Amino acid sequence: MALQPTYIIEEKSFVLHKEREIVCSILIGRNYISYAFSNSERDTIYMVKHFDLKGNVLGKSDFEEILFDLVIKIASSVRLAIDSQKITLLSTSAFNNKEVDMLSLIYQIWPEEEIYIRHNKDQFIAQYALKKSTIDFLKKRLPNLEILDSTFPLLQ
Repeated sequence: MALQPTYIIEEKSFVLHKEREIVCSILIGRNYISYAFSNSERDTIYMVKHFDLKGNVLGKSDFEEILFDLVIKIASSVRLAIDSQKITLLSTSAFNNKEVDMLSLIYQIWPEEEIYIRHNKDQFIAQYALKKSTIDFLKKRLPNLEILDSTFPLLQ
Protein backbone atom coordinates (compact mmCIF):
# COMPACT_ATOMS: atom_id res chain seq x y z
CA MET A 1 0.00 0.00 0.00
CA ALA A 2 1.31 3.44 -0.93
CA LEU A 3 2.05 5.87 1.86
CA GLN A 4 -0.26 8.84 1.99
CA PRO A 5 0.79 12.06 3.70
CA THR A 6 -1.23 13.00 6.77
CA TYR A 7 -0.84 16.60 5.61
CA ILE A 8 1.01 18.68 3.03
CA ILE A 9 1.66 22.40 3.32
CA GLU A 10 2.95 23.97 0.12
CA GLU A 11 3.75 27.51 -0.90
CA LYS A 12 1.47 28.30 -3.82
CA SER A 13 4.29 29.80 -5.89
CA PHE A 14 6.64 26.86 -5.29
CA VAL A 15 7.97 25.65 -8.63
CA LEU A 16 11.08 23.61 -9.18
CA HIS A 17 13.74 25.67 -10.92
CA LYS A 18 17.14 24.35 -11.86
CA GLU A 19 18.75 27.54 -10.59
CA ARG A 20 17.03 27.40 -7.20
CA GLU A 21 19.01 25.58 -4.54
CA ILE A 22 16.73 23.40 -2.45
CA VAL A 23 17.68 21.71 0.80
CA CYS A 24 15.72 19.00 2.51
CA SER A 25 15.26 18.61 6.27
CA ILE A 26 13.82 15.31 7.50
CA LEU A 27 12.64 14.25 10.96
CA ILE A 28 12.18 10.52 11.50
CA GLY A 29 10.54 8.91 14.48
CA ARG A 30 9.49 5.37 15.22
CA ASN A 31 6.08 5.78 13.56
CA TYR A 32 6.25 9.10 11.71
CA ILE A 33 8.32 11.01 9.21
CA SER A 34 8.17 14.68 8.33
CA TYR A 35 10.20 16.52 5.77
CA ALA A 36 10.50 20.08 4.55
CA PHE A 37 12.04 21.74 1.52
CA SER A 38 13.56 25.18 1.89
CA ASN A 39 16.12 27.55 0.47
CA SER A 40 19.75 27.01 1.46
CA GLU A 41 19.52 29.53 4.31
CA ARG A 42 16.51 27.60 5.66
CA ASP A 43 14.58 30.83 6.14
CA THR A 44 12.00 30.19 3.40
CA ILE A 45 10.00 26.97 3.53
CA TYR A 46 8.55 25.81 0.22
CA MET A 47 6.83 22.60 1.27
CA VAL A 48 6.24 20.38 4.33
CA LYS A 49 4.98 16.80 4.25
CA HIS A 50 4.09 14.69 7.27
CA PHE A 51 3.33 10.97 7.38
CA ASP A 52 1.80 9.52 10.55
CA LEU A 53 1.88 5.72 10.47
CA LYS A 54 -0.77 5.40 13.22
CA GLY A 55 1.20 3.16 15.54
CA ASN A 56 2.94 1.15 12.81
CA VAL A 57 6.72 1.22 12.76
CA LEU A 58 8.42 3.07 9.89
CA GLY A 59 10.22 0.46 7.81
CA LYS A 60 12.90 0.57 5.16
CA SER A 61 10.32 0.00 2.41
CA ASP A 62 8.37 3.04 3.66
CA PHE A 63 11.50 5.15 3.51
CA GLU A 64 12.35 3.83 0.03
CA GLU A 65 8.91 4.98 -1.12
CA ILE A 66 9.45 8.47 0.30
CA LEU A 67 12.83 8.73 -1.46
CA PHE A 68 10.98 8.69 -4.79
CA ASP A 69 9.85 12.25 -4.06
CA LEU A 70 11.33 14.28 -6.91
CA VAL A 71 12.32 17.18 -4.66
CA ILE A 72 14.40 14.92 -2.37
CA LYS A 73 16.24 13.64 -5.43
CA ILE A 74 17.25 17.13 -6.54
CA ALA A 75 17.99 18.60 -3.09
CA SER A 76 21.55 19.88 -2.83
CA SER A 77 21.76 18.67 0.77
CA VAL A 78 19.71 16.57 3.14
CA ARG A 79 19.72 17.03 6.90
CA LEU A 80 18.12 14.16 8.79
CA ALA A 81 17.21 14.33 12.48
CA ILE A 82 16.39 11.02 14.13
CA ASP A 83 14.08 10.90 17.13
CA SER A 84 16.00 8.18 18.97
CA GLN A 85 14.47 6.48 21.98
CA LYS A 86 17.96 6.36 23.52
CA ILE A 87 19.10 9.94 23.95
CA THR A 88 20.42 12.16 26.69
CA LEU A 89 21.17 15.86 26.69
CA LEU A 90 23.93 17.06 29.00
CA SER A 91 25.54 20.36 29.93
CA THR A 92 29.16 20.57 28.76
CA SER A 93 30.09 22.42 31.96
CA ALA A 94 29.39 19.25 33.96
CA PHE A 95 32.22 17.34 32.31
CA ASN A 96 35.31 19.54 32.52
CA ASN A 97 36.17 18.93 28.86
CA LYS A 98 35.96 15.14 29.22
CA GLU A 99 33.76 12.94 27.06
CA VAL A 100 31.76 10.75 29.42
CA ASP A 101 29.52 7.99 28.08
CA MET A 102 26.39 8.74 30.09
CA LEU A 103 24.17 6.98 27.58
CA SER A 104 25.51 3.53 28.49
CA LEU A 105 24.80 4.25 32.14
CA ILE A 106 21.15 5.04 31.37
CA TYR A 107 20.30 2.62 28.55
CA GLN A 108 21.26 -0.85 27.42
CA ILE A 109 23.30 -0.29 24.24
CA TRP A 110 23.15 -3.35 21.99
CA PRO A 111 26.04 -4.47 19.75
CA GLU A 112 24.09 -3.43 16.62
CA GLU A 113 23.84 0.13 17.95
CA GLU A 114 26.40 2.90 17.82
CA ILE A 115 26.64 5.89 20.13
CA TYR A 116 26.83 9.32 18.50
CA ILE A 117 27.86 12.53 20.21
CA ARG A 118 27.03 16.04 19.04
CA HIS A 119 28.10 19.30 20.64
CA ASN A 120 25.49 22.04 20.36
CA LYS A 121 26.87 25.58 20.69
CA ASP A 122 29.47 24.48 23.28
CA GLN A 123 26.71 24.40 25.90
CA PHE A 124 25.19 20.95 25.44
CA ILE A 125 26.29 17.48 24.53
CA ALA A 126 23.71 15.22 22.96
CA GLN A 127 24.47 11.51 23.19
CA TYR A 128 22.21 9.14 21.29
CA ALA A 129 22.21 5.59 19.98
CA LEU A 130 21.22 4.51 16.49
CA LYS A 131 21.24 1.16 14.74
CA LYS A 132 24.28 0.80 12.50
CA SER A 133 22.17 -0.88 9.79
CA THR A 134 19.78 2.10 9.72
CA ILE A 135 22.62 4.59 9.27
CA ASP A 136 24.24 2.45 6.54
CA PHE A 137 20.87 2.15 4.76
CA LEU A 138 20.31 5.93 4.83
CA LYS A 139 23.84 6.89 3.76
CA LYS A 140 23.71 4.55 0.76
CA ARG A 141 20.52 6.17 -0.49
CA LEU A 142 21.36 9.78 0.37
CA PRO A 143 25.08 10.40 -0.19
CA ASN A 144 24.78 14.12 0.70
CA LEU A 145 23.20 13.27 4.07
CA GLU A 146 23.96 14.93 7.40
CA ILE A 147 22.58 12.96 10.37
CA LEU A 148 21.61 14.73 13.59
CA ASP A 149 19.73 13.92 16.75
CA SER A 150 16.22 15.32 17.18
CA THR A 151 17.34 17.92 19.76
CA PHE A 152 19.83 19.59 17.41
CA PRO A 153 17.36 21.82 15.50
CA LEU A 154 15.79 23.00 18.77
CA LEU A 155 19.09 24.04 20.32
CA GLN A 156 20.53 25.98 17.37
